[in-house]
Amino acid sequence: MTTTTVRTRASHGTDALDLGAHAPKPTALTAGQTEASATVWDDARITTGLWECTQGHLT
Repeated sequence: MTTTTVRTRASHGTDALDLGAHAPKPTALTAGQTEASATVWDDARITTGLWECTQGHLT
């Protein structure tokens, strides 16, 4: 039997979660659009987290 330890992080009140610095969004169709994100859980198959971007159009 193989045991795997996966780091997880519980976040309550996600509006206060630090997503890090905004960076230019590579898929932006609107000039100057930025994004920031934080991974909450990653098991090498599925990654979940929080993401936000500034107003605009993207692909």
